Amino acid sequence: MFRERSTETQTEPILLILAGNRHVWARATFCFGLGQERGQQLLVFARAFGKNETRLASEALYDWIANDQQAFLATEHPAFLRFVKTLRQEYEPPSADTVRRHLMAKYDESKAKLKTHFEGLDSAIALTTDGWTAPNDDPYLCLTGHWITPNWQHRSCLLAFVLFPAPHSAQNAFQLLWDCIRDWGIDRKISACVTDNTATASAYNISTHLQAAVAPRPFHKMRCSAHLLRLAIKHGLADAKTSDILEPLRKFSNTVRRSIPLSQKLKEMCARTGDTYSRPKRDMDVRWNSTYTMLQGLLSMETAIARLFRDDSDLQDVAFSSITWSYMRDIVAILAPFAQATEFLQGLKFFTLGTVAQTVDYLAHRAALRETNASLTAWGNSLALHLGAHLQHYCVHLIDGTATQFATILHPAVKMSLVESYLTDALVPKVHLPTDFWKEKAQRYPALAKMARDLLAIPASTAPSESMFSRGKLLISDRRNSLTSSTVARMMCLDNWLTQFGSSFAA
Repeated sequence: MFRERSTETQTEPILLILAGNRHVWARATFCFGLGQERGQQLLVFARAFGKNETRLASEALYDWIANDQQAFLATEHPAFLRFVKTLRQEYEPPSADTVRRHLMAKYDESKAKLKTHFEGLDSAIALTTDGWTAPNDDPYLCLTGHWITPNWQHRSCLLAFVLFPAPHSAQNAFQLLWDCIRDWGIDRKISACVTDNTATASAYNISTHLQAAVAPRPFHKMRCSAHLLRLAIKHGLADAKTSDILEPLRKFSNTVRRSIPLSQKLKEMCARTGDTYSRPKRDMDVRWNSTYTMLQGLLSMETAIARLFRDDSDLQDVAFSSITWSYMRDIVAILAPFAQATEFLQGLKFFTLGTVAQTVDYLAHRAALRETNASLTAWGNSLALHLGAHLQHYCVHLIDGTATQFATILHPAVKMSLVESYLTDALVPKVHLPTDFWKEKAQRYPALAKMARDLLAIPASTAPSESMFSRGKLLISDRRNSLTSSTVARMMCLDNWLTQFGSSFAA
């Protein structure tokens, strides 16, 4: 009676009518069992990429290049361009020349903002400085600044990263740094300079010249506390005649690092003994805690290394005696608190000068340096006494300085004696920020608060300068070693300012 009609014939007119309504179309495809044809693509009309979006994308790209030490030419690399096109077809990355011009202009703009900030600063600025030889053998001198803002915020930044031509004398280094200080307009605001303790031009003599330049205003010549601890360790180890112990360990570590077959053997033996393999560390005189980290790494593989020596006769040239393990445990136990103290004093995001005295006290009384320790061998106790003697020797530089003593007193967790009313206040917890305390007490103790702002900003070590050299190795490398010294200086500063203050540079 009724002729059967195909589903396709029935649905076609309906779908033509309903296709204009999104919700009805979705219901229709469900009811009639319609799905997307295999191989069919959904046509999407993307919103146009406007001028504002282009600007924001380029700004983010500029910040990435500066903050990640990328080459200016990165934006012209074919693979990078293909990557960008997969994200947004119509976006055209800026050329290398445009990137360079923009970043140089951003450096100038950011420096002007920081100069304005320094002009309005009513507290002192402390400095750190150190020297560095780049991978392309160019010598550089670094200068960092540290201060506390009127709102009691701790601030630090790179002020200069300048080429250091010969002669590498203290006078030449001072003149370069003084020119930078005058250029920033802070020559009447600097209060201290922290340097290392070597005989090179980047050492203590620079502070002597700076002190003379700012006279009669007070100026504190500061030695790097982490470096002083390293000197105490170095001389203590020498007095204990540890070279016969350490030299075979250095030889073994360096051999494993250079030999792929030996490294593989050690990995396999660690897998069999259950030890965790780690590439042996180098013991380097210029690297803090390197003796400790080398020994600690070897001790973590003690079972595997001992079995390797036993089973492989070819390793006799680099093997060391079983008694050496006992000496290693002594050295690691004694150096562990020194390593912790050194790491602490290198802190970049908290105040360190006011805690130097605490740190030395910790080492003297908790690192088994004053009395026989039952956990150590007789030789280990002798080593501890040698280290204790040298720590005592360097105390005159570690805690006897005026700035260090006052910073200790003004630290609310360790204050000792200054003003009776100040002393009657309860000690705050050690985790309490000194700036929070003095921000709260500034009206009650205005003179002390001013002193606290000037002194607590001084770093206890040259770690802020040292950290710049790690960044410098990323900027100047084997693949990128022809940048002018001016470009290096600007890019190093811009990278640091982006990290410290963000792209807005609200210092």
